Amino acid sequence: MPPPVPDIPLLRRPFYFLRHGESAANRDELIAGIVNSPLTRLGREQAVRAADLLAGVEVASVFASTLRRAMDTALPVASRHGLAVTCLSGLGERGWGVLENRPLSERVGGPTAEPVGAEPWPDFVARTWAALALIKGRSPVCIVGHSGTLRALRQGLRISDATKIANAQPVRFDPPSEGREGWTYSAVSIRIG
Repeated sequence: MPPPVPDIPLLRRPFYFLRHGESAANRDELIAGIVNSPLTRLGREQAVRAADLLAGVEVASVFASTLRRAMDTALPVASRHGLAVTCLSGLGERGWGVLENRPLSERVGGPTAEPVGAEPWPDFVARTWAALALIKGRSPVCIVGHSGTLRALRQGLRISDATKIANAQPVRFDPPSEGREGWTYSAVSIRIG
């Protein structure tokens, strides 16, 4: 039986997660765990579109990884809501050791593979959850991070869906409720009417 979902303040209400916009490494199909790959022009446009999508929902605090691609994606969201961004290094992407800045095709074994010098997957998940435990801002919270951050979130919340989330696609996480066991998440889209 898997361990219970941690009891941390963040998990007492719904929250939002936003993967950073397209980075130069994404565009070039490179592995950029801890490499500070900047947003491309498209990535900056995606960040603004994400802010537009999230403008229609309540966001009371914004937390982001300290990596530039996440911070630069978080800024338009925070600005739209009149908020500052709180950066937490623990929300940073997983380090990939010898594979940093190498072609994505060289990552054999998937996102939990452990090449030489990589941050071990269990250590990365523990670091991510330690950072999530520090989030005590007003709710609802928006977390801006990385694809690895999202995988660690889904693992900790026992969400088996491994669908890849596009760059700068906001998702909403909802806690268990009456008639629904377990956490769920869904893409945030424009509401009509």
